[in-house]
Amino acid sequence: MKGGVYMEYKFYYDESEHSRKINYQTITASNFYDNFVTVIVGWDSARECQIKEMYEAFEAKYKDRASHGELKSTTIKQNQFKYGFSSLNKQNVQLLEDFLSVFTEDIHVYFSVISKVEYIVRQILEEYEDIPFIYIQAMEYSLTKAILAYKPENVLKSIYEQESSERIVKEIIKFLNERIDYDMGNIELKEREISTFKQLIFLLNSVQKVKQVEWNYEIPFVGFQLFLEEKNIENYTMILDKEGDCQNTLKAAEKINIKNISEGDYKDYFGIRMSDMLVGLITKMMKSLSDALRTDSTTEKPVKKLLGEQWFVLNEKQLSLYKKMYYIILKLNDAWYKSFAGIYADDLIAFIGLLEYMNQYDCVEDMKKQDEKMQSEYFNTCVCQRLDNHFRNIAGEVSLDQILGDEEDTF
Repeated sequence: MKGGVYMEYKFYYDESEHSRKINYQTITASNFYDNFVTVIVGWDSARECQIKEMYEAFEAKYKDRASHGELKSTTIKQNQFKYGFSSLNKQNVQLLEDFLSVFTEDIHVYFSVISKVEYIVRQILEEYEDIPFIYIQAMEYSLTKAILAYKPENVLKSIYEQESSERIVKEIIKFLNERIDYDMGNIELKEREISTFKQLIFLLNSVQKVKQVEWNYEIPFVGFQLFLEEKNIENYTMILDKEGDCQNTLKAAEKINIKNISEGDYKDYFGIRMSDMLVGLITKMMKSLSDALRTDSTTEKPVKKLLGEQWFVLNEKQLSLYKKMYYIILKLNDAWYKSFAGIYADDLIAFIGLLEYMNQYDCVEDMKKQDEKMQSEYFNTCVCQRLDNHFRNIAGEVSLDQILGDEEDTF
C-alpha cells in the first residue's frame, strides 16, 4: 500500500550545530550559531539497495576528498558559502550538483531548525501561553530577537551559566529597561521597540520560576512524529548517528515514541552520511545568510541591510544548484510537517525565500534582464513578505513592524 501503512521505511538521522553543553562560553564563541538543525532522510526499504548504489557511486567519485575514509559535509568549508552558491569554486559546484542529483522522487526528507535562545525564552514565558489577549508567541519572538541582536552580556551569562531563575529574569528586565532608556533618546524611530519591551517587562515582573536551561533533545522528534502521521507511515526503522555513551538523542526519540530506533556508526550506514551532507549544506547556507543580513543593532537609526550584489552574480551551474535545492526542500515529497521550526525562524525564512527567489529564473540570462543593483531589493521584498505572513499567523493582530522594529522593509 503506497502511503505508508504496509510499506516498510528506513530513516536516517543526523544533526548540525548541536552544542552539547549550552553555556556562556558556547554562545559567545566566534563560531557559535544559534540554530540547531537536524535532517532525516528515508525511503521504502525495497529501494534501499538502489539508493545505496547511487550514493556510494557519488562517494567513490570524490574519494580523494574523504576524511578518515568517509566523505562528510566538512569537505566544503563555511567560507566557501560567503555569497551562497555564487562563491563556490568549480569543484565544489560539481560536487554539490552530483550530491543533490541523488535525491530522486522516492526519497523523503524531513528537517528541523530550532533556535537555542528561543528554547530558553519559551521556558521563561511558558506560564503565559494560555492567557487570553496576550500574544505570547509574539513576545517570545521579540525577546529572542532582542537577546540575539543586542547580546546583553549579563543576560547571556545568567542564562548559560545556569544561575537561578530569579537572577535570569532580573537580568533580562534590567537589560530591557536599559534599552528603553537608550531608545528614549530617539523615541520617534524606537517607539515600537519601547512599547514591546515595556510589555515584556510587565510579563516578566510576574514570572514565578524557570524550569530548566538544559537542552531538550526531543523537539526535532516532535516534528518528525507529526510528519510520520501526516504521511501515514507506521512501519519503519530509524538509525541515528552514534553520539557516545550518553545516548541523549536516542532516549529523547524513544520518549516521543519513535519506534524501532537505534544508533549506528556513520561509516556503516550510507543514509547517515547522506543526512550529514544535507544538514551540513542547509546549515552553512543559513549561517551565511544570517551573517550577511546581520545589522549593527547598537546604531541609533535602523539600517536596511541587504544581501550583497555578489550573491546574485551566478553562472548557469550555480543557478542550477539553487533550483535543485529548491526542489529538494520545497517540492520533493512535500508535506506540511516536512519542515519543523520554532517561533523565531528568521534564518529559515530567509533561506526559503532565497530558494524561491532564485527558482523563479529559468536561466542566468533571465536574471540579467533585471537591474543587478536591484536584485537585493527584490529579494528583500520577497523575504519581508514571508516574514509578514509568518508573524500574522503567530501573532494575530501584531504587525511585522511592531515585532521586527521600526521599518517594515528591513530585517
